[in-house]
Amino acid sequence: MRFFLKITALFELITGLGLIFIPKLILFLLLGTTLVGAGGNITAMIAGAALLSIAYVCWLTRDSLVANLIIKTLLFYNLVIVAILLFGVINFKLNGLGLWFVVVLHTALSVWGLLLLLNERELNKF
Repeated sequence: MRFFLKITALFELITGLGLIFIPKLILFLLLGTTLVGAGGNITAMIAGAALLSIAYVCWLTRDSLVANLIIKTLLFYNLVIVAILLFGVINFKLNGLGLWFVVVLHTALSVWGLLLLLNERELNKF
């Protein structure tokens, strides 16, 4: 669980910082679209701050007894991110260079988190 939380913290930290400091570039790379106006920039920066919060929580709880709860939360988060991105592909024809990388990454993190939770459940039976 510790390694999972460290990897999640790293990816969310990088993306969060990118959205705060270079939102137009990050959104273009991820979604193949540009930001419009101050509202778009501020929204991307707020999303970056939320990702930094996820990174911070993952880092702080990597050795904690609540790691299980954090992984359950991340499982939900990763599945929702995949659903939103696929919605964007289908309905808005989004197609950034990094879009499919992000979809695959969040899918892989979902599977990994689910396996960690299932493995812990099996270990707790004994």
